[in-house]
Amino acid sequence: MKKDNIVLNIDGVKYPLKYGYGTTKLLGREWKLPGMMEVFAKVIQMMPFQDPEKVDLENVSEEENAAIGAEMLKFENIDIMIDIVQAGILHGNPDLKELPIDNDGIADHLFSNMEDLTDVFGAFLASMPRPKATPEPQKKRSARAKKKTA
Repeated sequence: MKKDNIVLNIDGVKYPLKYGYGTTKLLGREWKLPGMMEVFAKVIQMMPFQDPEKVDLENVSEEENAAIGAEMLKFENIDIMIDIVQAGILHGNPDLKELPIDNDGIADHLFSNMEDLTDVFGAFLASMPRPKATPEPQKKRSARAKKKTA
């Protein structure tokens, strides 16, 4: 999923969202956190899974879905979700000076449109830095192999 093609249609108004470094920086300021890793740690701690690399939000079992739902419905986590949407709106619309929608409007929309909630989190998780796989160490060539190529 591309991280910059989410558009939420809330009460007939379209809000393009964008996720990436700018969004993370906005969240860090809002949450008074010093860096990207602290922002991502705050988001990950609210989820019942701890390894976003292994999460496929579109193909979860009923048990996993229930666990995710129960965790996400805690008020603190709902506030985090709202902050993520707000930061995505601000980053996707740099000309906005203030948010044109309040927290209740965002929360009502997300819980009425679970597909949008999934899309927002998928896009936000896709914007998180991922460690690159470490390359396999090259085998040392024997002296005999070196002579053959020389």
